[in-house]
Amino acid sequence: MRYLQKLCDVADWSNPDFAAILRNVLRQNVLLHPKQWELAMIYKAIRDAGKLGSDKSCIGFGTSTECLIYVFANEVRKVAATDLFLPDTNWTNARTNDPRALVSEKAPFPFPEDRLEVKCMDMRDIEFDDSTFDFAWSTCAIEHIGIDEDFIQHFNEVGRVLKPGGVYAFTTAIAFEKNSVTSPGLYFFTPQHLLDIINNSSLQPGPVFDCSLTRCNLNRPNPRDSFDYGVNFETHDQWEARTNIMRKGVVTTQCLLVLRKKSDLSEVSDVQILSWDDTCRFIRRRADILVENMWKDWQYLRPVSANGNIHTRPQLFGSGSTTFKFQFVFDSPINVNIRVVACRRGKWPENLTLVTSRSMALSTPEWNKFSFIAEPSHCYSLQVIMEDKAEPTEALVFAKKG
Repeated sequence: MRYLQKLCDVADWSNPDFAAILRNVLRQNVLLHPKQWELAMIYKAIRDAGKLGSDKSCIGFGTSTECLIYVFANEVRKVAATDLFLPDTNWTNARTNDPRALVSEKAPFPFPEDRLEVKCMDMRDIEFDDSTFDFAWSTCAIEHIGIDEDFIQHFNEVGRVLKPGGVYAFTTAIAFEKNSVTSPGLYFFTPQHLLDIINNSSLQPGPVFDCSLTRCNLNRPNPRDSFDYGVNFETHDQWEARTNIMRKGVVTTQCLLVLRKKSDLSEVSDVQILSWDDTCRFIRRRADILVENMWKDWQYLRPVSANGNIHTRPQLFGSGSTTFKFQFVFDSPINVNIRVVACRRGKWPENLTLVTSRSMALSTPEWNKFSFIAEPSHCYSLQVIMEDKAEPTEALVFAKKG
């Protein structure tokens, strides 16, 4: 591991220090999952910066009940765990009427509770005095808070509450694209865009951002939600490498950056980005292979019920003739409108366009097919719009190329 500021790479799990942090600090079994990588790398960055100790204090953003809260509480004087802890928050892991009780109850191992403070807080408006903390951390939280101006405001606020010499170690989502990809409540950055945002704040990354990836099969892209294709939701993370995932037609991974206050530095210079173009070519080649292989034969797609209707998750099919095959069975005949809708990769569900549609009555088991011409720039979904809301007794959807 040449650099701390880097992309998530399966080779990192073979690093002895990384493996020791998993076993002895996080107390976790090995899973090739980006969340585990984020937690271990943040701990390593904070430890290597010399910021752990009984005289230190820290703040975490968007923490929910993640294990770093309890890890740091065992190693520093004070931990402030912050999130949108509300009874109606969209984040189910932070949904509560009693933030302190939630965080305490979810502890995976003992910790000194008198060192912990839990606050409901927006990470763009940090409710602590200037120069309060020795370090700060967040795991894939910043990409959810808004747009560029919100990110800059957050970084400036972190710089304000850090003590001189303090560090901010955070992870976020990187897209293997020419430009950052945005969707409601979620940003996937390109490395240069992320660095440009930070450059407009009071914080500064380290001199090198390593975007290389080991060329091995475990670094290939995988679908984000394997259970959408018939894999058991409870077990798929146990065996599947998740370091690079495809969602809505875009391959993403996680990265770590370690920031310091510009006022602490004698010189501020541009950050060198290593191997980004080569890595993008590698990932895109493997993504093309994934898409080609997925749709060679009929692939099951899990139907999802929402607002009385049914749809499949958006899928990238590449280019050419594509067919949905479906069967919906109801207790009594029901009139439906079957649609295929499309959206640009990564933009779902913004600006959906209708590709084709057909009205029909459904009741008895019968296979129906919809064919259309897919474009590599778009994702597609099958939708069933029902006149009278009803749950089918059986719902099966498959798709294939050709």
